[in-house]
Amino acid sequence: MGIEQKQSKAMSSIQRSKWAQWAQWAPIVVLVLGLLILLLMAKGIAVLAADRIVYSIPILGGIARSLELAEFLNLLLFSVLGMGIGLGVHLIPVPDQERAGRSVLMVLIPILFLSGCFFQYQLWLSDVRADMGISAAQVRAVTNEWLGKM
Repeated sequence: MGIEQKQSKAMSSIQRSKWAQWAQWAPIVVLVLGLLILLLMAKGIAVLAADRIVYSIPILGGIARSLELAEFLNLLLFSVLGMGIGLGVHLIPVPDQERAGRSVLMVLIPILFLSGCFFQYQLWLSDVRADMGISAAQVRAVTNEWLGKM
């Protein structure tokens, strides 16, 4: 057995061990992405329901809008996210479970927190489009021009 054959066997075992490490993290990545998609859908539905149903009630809707009632859903979403990540890192064997869970939470919490603003902005654009009867590109141009004046 030559030196080249020994080196190639050593390299292939190193490559296999790297793939084994990545394969170990694959279930947690799938769990995190699935949980993020599910929570973003719940947040979008809640913002849409609050905007179309709750905020349209004459007096109570104004109070609910001033309190940003839909943002109170963040408490529930963050608890579901924390439980899902906590359960996931303890059921799926990953090295350094606590650190992995904290890292995932540090990335996903701001995404969920800021998603409400994104959904409200999209609802505002659709309302402007419905009121003015123009295309989506024209709505963006008009609203960007209007926001630029502020």
